[in-house]
Amino acid sequence: QQLQVQLQQQLQQQLQQQQQQQQQHQNLSEPVWLQPLIAAAFTDCNASGCDECCLGGALQHGLGPGLASLRRLVHKLRAARAGSRVRVGVIGNSVASNGKFYITKALVGGLQKAFPRLQFTWEQLQTLGGTDIEHFAYCGQSDPNALSIDVFLIHYNAFGYDRDRPVDPQSEAVVRWMLELPNRPLVILMSHCMATDLMGFPEYGQLGADLIGQPKYQRNPESIAWSGKVRRTEKSVAKHYDLPLIDTCSAWSALLRRESPACSATSAWDMSSFARGLLKDGLHQTEKGLQMQACALQVGVVAPAATLFSQGDPTIAVDLPRTPLPAPLGMDSARNVAFCHRASDSDAVGSNTAINASVASGWSVKRGGSRSEKVWLEAAGFGAKLVLHLPSFSRLLLAVYRHNDLPMGAVEVSVDGNTSGSIIEGCCRKKHCLHWRPGHGIYQYVELPETWPRKPHSVTISTRSSECRVAGSKFDIVAVVGI
Repeated sequence: QQLQVQLQQQLQQQLQQQQQQQQQHQNLSEPVWLQPLIAAAFTDCNASGCDECCLGGALQHGLGPGLASLRRLVHKLRAARAGSRVRVGVIGNSVASNGKFYITKALVGGLQKAFPRLQFTWEQLQTLGGTDIEHFAYCGQSDPNALSIDVFLIHYNAFGYDRDRPVDPQSEAVVRWMLELPNRPLVILMSHCMATDLMGFPEYGQLGADLIGQPKYQRNPESIAWSGKVRRTEKSVAKHYDLPLIDTCSAWSALLRRESPACSATSAWDMSSFARGLLKDGLHQTEKGLQMQACALQVGVVAPAATLFSQGDPTIAVDLPRTPLPAPLGMDSARNVAFCHRASDSDAVGSNTAINASVASGWSVKRGGSRSEKVWLEAAGFGAKLVLHLPSFSRLLLAVYRHNDLPMGAVEVSVDGNTSGSIIEGCCRKKHCLHWRPGHGIYQYVELPETWPRKPHSVTISTRSSECRVAGSKFDIVAVVGI
């Protein structure tokens, strides 16, 4: 009888805990944090004017996505000793570093204010302008600093885009890699918004041309379709992997369309003042635009974390069990990177020793970029030759700089003396390059079509003429990757 009574009591306690958890989950899934009093606690919300209308768009997915991982983070913060270090790591491109990493600093500052007994720090893991997430996929995961990050912030202008798949395999591989780390970090996806995302509005007109300063940046079906798929992909990845998503474009759309009851007709936003107030060019946001994103990030992540902590949610007293990741959306299998030899691993800038090459005739190491964070190998002209003795690989990729308006050349890549090498041009002449910003270049990982026996190989890279629209001899290499 005593055993039966104990079992009944335990069952009753379990039912009560489940009911409490369901009620708290429901409360957190509802937009209770959109109340003006909560948003007003954050300086960025006041400064940007990101009101309930704006936040309702940015956080339209609620905290269903990301709730479990947010609970794990709060459990970790609760169990940590006073003064313990909590590390935030950001990966992205120039939109992440915009405003001297304004968004990342806002996240860290909000967490520090909410949890003052701990020490929050941040690190830029991969935030090179003109790069995509494949740069981190191939050359960032070996960084020992990335293995101990507690909160990852992913912030690219176009995350996860793939022309033929539901999601870019490398983007999905990075998310899965983060979620499978032993310390089980929180992964936040910051969905960006730029001029191409506004092309779908009838009022767009010539705004793009005025904003960018180049007439060719006008509305076109290809750019509209590209932007639409990028944003749909970000939402599907966040939902599939249970990630907190800050949806910047939905916030902007809510302010412009005023379709939600929270968006009053007196919200004085029109396309011209809106875009010029939030975008300083077609890609990067003004201080007010950054403040809008920071407001949504703080209200959508920091405030619920602090609420979980202060409410004494019983689920944060113990760590949630690790569950298997769902089946991939778009990748067949993870690619095992054998090595990533970067230009930054070379000798001093200006030297002729490039990526431990045995021959580096006509190549030298250069450094530049707005923060002097970019390092590359630059060819002096036609006939420059690079000979690399590389570890075992079966597939080879070159990370190269491509630009459609500069006089770009090409390289021929041969393996083990094969005279019929692959040709890589420093421009992109394919239709899918239409979404590139005029006057700007990007870094791309170009995979050679051949497969070789998995063993060490000798690779020769020689510059040659190209068939680019603006032909020349310029060619830059950022990294050499073996698979």
